[in-house]
Amino acid sequence: MFFVYLIFCSLFLFGLVFIITNAFIFNLSNDNFIHRFFKYNFGIGLYTQLTTSWLLFFRKIKPEERDYLERNFPYYIHLTKRKKKEFLFRFSKFIQSKDFIPVNMLYVPDSVKYYISATATQIAFGLDSFVYPTFSRIYVHPKSIDNTGFIFPVEGLTSMGGYVHFSMEAIERGRSIADDGENVVVHETAHMLQMEDFGGDMEENDFLDEQLFRIWLKMAIKKREIIQHGLNELLPEHAAYDLSEMFAVSLENFFERPEIFQQKLPKKYKALCLLLGQNPLNKNNPLMDRRKFYYFAPRRRAT
Repeated sequence: MFFVYLIFCSLFLFGLVFIITNAFIFNLSNDNFIHRFFKYNFGIGLYTQLTTSWLLFFRKIKPEERDYLERNFPYYIHLTKRKKKEFLFRFSKFIQSKDFIPVNMLYVPDSVKYYISATATQIAFGLDSFVYPTFSRIYVHPKSIDNTGFIFPVEGLTSMGGYVHFSMEAIERGRSIADDGENVVVHETAHMLQMEDFGGDMEENDFLDEQLFRIWLKMAIKKREIIQHGLNELLPEHAAYDLSEMFAVSLENFFERPEIFQQKLPKKYKALCLLLGQNPLNKNNPLMDRRKFYYFAPRRRAT
């Protein structure tokens, strides 16, 4: 009887490990039931260690990728060793899931691929989903982008067709000037984030928390009215073009000028911290536990 019990327990544990492994490997970018269950019942710290350690065993990071991040990406440089491990996994999965296509140039430099991938990883670092699966094609142009239907060339363009365009000139300018609140990669990635959340399959690609986004949206509508009346502070006038543009411009300032953003617009800064699950001012470990928001949020009265 003892051996039957032992065999039964062994098979049960083997099956459990098999389910968890497959869920982690094939569904990590989606916040499905198994993903949520193990994350919130066994702790985020243990969950992160298990997933990153196990999956990095199968997805080797190239030495040149790690070297680029260590030398050229301040967000990554300041992270703790444990958080760097998680960032590397997400970075690797993103770059492997995209096709970088040169336009009017022979090839896309590796440094440009790494910068785009690292920036996209940074923006979604506090979120459960981070691969932006709708957007499989990334086009890189040497200069401004023509023939897009606009009356003038643009530096970036994101489409629900599953592609995004970047100007390499604008990318280089964003990399060299990192504190002016203008970064084309952050800007277009913010559009990708919104399109994934509200334009695709909500069950598969749900990035942003609905309740937290509503809080930010109310603030954004008020801020847009302020900008339209010429009483602006921090954000430029083109942020008032529409709410999608407001979101993209807000993220540019959130990541490039967090100190000034928090000082001048503290409530909007906190709303973005909760929405994105991170606070860029905490450089060693920017991630936040958004569950605390729900524990202390006022409950709605029954109607």
